[in-house]
Amino acid sequence: MPELCGKPFHPLRDKFTLAAYYVVASRRGDGATAGRVTTMPCLDTAEPYYLSQRRGDPEFKRYLKVVMRYASYIYPDSDSDPVAVLDELVTRYGVLIPSVVYKRARELAAKVQSMLSGRRAKTVAAAVLKIALDEVMVNSNPSNAVFKEVCRKLGVSEQAVNEVVKKIVESRILQ
Repeated sequence: MPELCGKPFHPLRDKFTLAAYYVVASRRGDGATAGRVTTMPCLDTAEPYYLSQRRGDPEFKRYLKVVMRYASYIYPDSDSDPVAVLDELVTRYGVLIPSVVYKRARELAAKVQSMLSGRRAKTVAAAVLKIALDEVMVNSNPSNAVFKEVCRKLGVSEQAVNEVVKKIVESRILQ
């Protein structure tokens, strides 16, 4: 039996293949495919492959755990770097953020990253975008609407972002 990093690799097992499909689809943002895999009826029982931590097919969950571990090396988590979060946001929703704002936000993220190391990267990314929006689009309603949409897309609280913005402005690191 072939091995991958000392763990058994099951290329001919249907459940292993489905676990790989699920992980790749979920990492690439294809929720429809990932949802279809998890709701497919299991080969052994009529219950879906993955319902919760307690219910579902234990063999599929075991394969899923192995595939997710190795997928973390292939698809590193961008949640630790605000610049990576900004890049991902722009690639997904490029029309939402003007290029001038994006460039300024990247500069700001590089400056404030060491100061805000304990904060979530998504919150820091939204905060530097808010500062860049306020610098470029002074006192305009479109900048406020873009900020609210960015917070919604990133799943961060506007209040938390405003607190980080306040901390950045008070630190005078931007000058």
